[in-house]
Amino acid sequence: MRPGFLAFCLLVVVTSLRGQAPLPPVISGQPESASVYPDDIVILRVTAEGANLSFQWRREGADLPGENAPVLMFAASLAIPRARYEVVVTNPGGSVTSLPAWVFVSQRPQTITLDLPALVVAAGSGVRLTATASSGLPVTVTLVSGAASLAGNLLTSQGGDVVVRATQAGNATYAAADPVERTIRFLVGSLAPYLTVRLTDQSPLAGADLTLRASAVGTPLPAFQWSRDGVAIPGATRTELSLAALTLADTGRYAVTVTNLAGSDTSAAQVTVRAAPVFTRPPVAQTVAAGDEATLSVEVSGYPVPALQWRRNGTALPGQTGATLRLTPATVAAAGAYDVIAANALGTATSAAAALTVTVRDFTGTYAGRLSGGTEGLLLVRADGTAALLAPLASGGAAVALLNATVDLRGNVRGSGSTSESTPRAFVATGTLDELSGTAQLSLAALNETFTGTRIRTEAPVAAAGLYRLALVGSAGGRGHALVAPDGQVLVVTSGGAAADGAAGRLDATGRLRATSTGGAALDLGFAAGAVRGSVRTATGTTGTLAGAIEALLGQEQLVNLSVRGVTLPGAPLIVGFATGGAAAKSVLLRAVGPGIGRPPFNVAGALPDPNLQLFRVNTALAQNNDWGQPPAGAAAGSPTPPRAPPSPPRPR
Repeated sequence: MRPGFLAFCLLVVVTSLRGQAPLPPVISGQPESASVYPDDIVILRVTAEGANLSFQWRREGADLPGENAPVLMFAASLAIPRARYEVVVTNPGGSVTSLPAWVFVSQRPQTITLDLPALVVAAGSGVRLTATASSGLPVTVTLVSGAASLAGNLLTSQGGDVVVRATQAGNATYAAADPVERTIRFLVGSLAPYLTVRLTDQSPLAGADLTLRASAVGTPLPAFQWSRDGVAIPGATRTELSLAALTLADTGRYAVTVTNLAGSDTSAAQVTVRAAPVFTRPPVAQTVAAGDEATLSVEVSGYPVPALQWRRNGTALPGQTGATLRLTPATVAAAGAYDVIAANALGTATSAAAALTVTVRDFTGTYAGRLSGGTEGLLLVRADGTAALLAPLASGGAAVALLNATVDLRGNVRGSGSTSESTPRAFVATGTLDELSGTAQLSLAALNETFTGTRIRTEAPVAAAGLYRLALVGSAGGRGHALVAPDGQVLVVTSGGAAADGAAGRLDATGRLRATSTGGAALDLGFAAGAVRGSVRTATGTTGTLAGAIEALLGQEQLVNLSVRGVTLPGAPLIVGFATGGAAAKSVLLRAVGPGIGRPPFNVAGALPDPNLQLFRVNTALAQNNDWGQPPAGAAAGSPTPPRAPPSPPRPR
């Protein structure tokens, strides 16, 4: 067969298919009937298959204007209590009508509740009737039979059975309710109950059994109900209430109430369970950082309420008698084993011990940093919780030498001082240290400066590390400080009384610092064995000697210069005493002005022509000089003397 012929056949088939008429709609889901109440929302739904569908809903065969969707929704009304609904589905292929769906609308049902306080009451008493309808519509109560009167909802009778009926006729929405009837018996000759055996307070021991008993009279016989702390005990309706194996949880106020149609009577008593102390929650071990708050607490049961006493390592802590122990702030000395003794009249108990571990934050070390003004600074934090800050100020001629700031256990820093300059400025330094990051932040508010530094960490700190006090030899006003960091950084701050100067550098391998100060002075200082000594040459060429010692040796300094001026005669010697101490030999130089004091430029009248200088240790003469030229060999001048008992004063004669 030729290809051209195949194509022609296919074209014929396609043309034939396109000429067919469209199919009519097919309803695959019919609307469903419904029974509803007034104001309910009715939803009728149809499902249809086909192209270009349109819908028209009908009620009782009449079109519903505007209802042209697959879903019909409307509110039910008793005005149309019963109706047939259907929908016509149309497309170009035809129309199809759904099966009918019936919607029935009926009144809502309602019920009546008639509450009575009792079905048997004393003759001559009144019974208040409470009647309600689920619809909320008013309920009518009528007297059906019996010698009684009904005023409003209050029913009274002098005796016999009385029948009452409650009704509700309904309305347009609710159907009439089924009536409810009740029979109340008014009993002649009733007697209100009275408890002849009443309850008394009890204080049993924990673990014991306890039975509470009551007895009552009344007509009719009264019913019993036991309660504890105002709450009825389920099933406790006998004349006795038994409590087995008492615990502290059984403590409470118990009552029994007897009731009959004529009234009720109640008796109550306190039951207090006594028990020796028992720890229900002991203290818990914990670890805190020094400076933080440590809190230990316990829970203990027992009655009478136990008295508590906290102990540390077996020793009572005065005043610590509460359930919670707070240590603010916790210190290293507070670490130990803590327990509690609980005692009452029935016994004593000791809690398990809880270990309190106090870790110490280590802030010690040297922090290198800068002031916000740009100058370098060093902060030394000592092991005793004090700190020193050295830093020249950017303004020049002024410096900060804060020597005795305090550092608390939490790293808070506080100290006060004044600047070194012609007009000193007082300031207060406050800030914090961070142990983990090794950083320092200090504020010098009055100076408008802040110090930010980082702790220097090195595995091989230089031997000279520490804070030194300096003095300019031969000067009454030349003072200063040098701070040597563990890594060899050095910061020197000096003051001549009117202005301050500063220099920074690093120790060389021999322990020397060679640096030029901000003011142009050349420093050459050697640090060894806790001492510092060296030269300073100012920018104008003036030279001097700087010397000092590390602060650990302060208070152990040698006497450098002592001058005494007085009159001495052969029969009245001038005596001056001094003492030396320590473990090392010391050189002592003694000087006195001889006959030359009477000559120019001194011209002191009455000078001795031939005085005698003698050195004694107690009563033993060590050396003397009676020759006012050159000292003879072995004279006291320059001779080393080992430390011994305090010597007697030298005696010039």
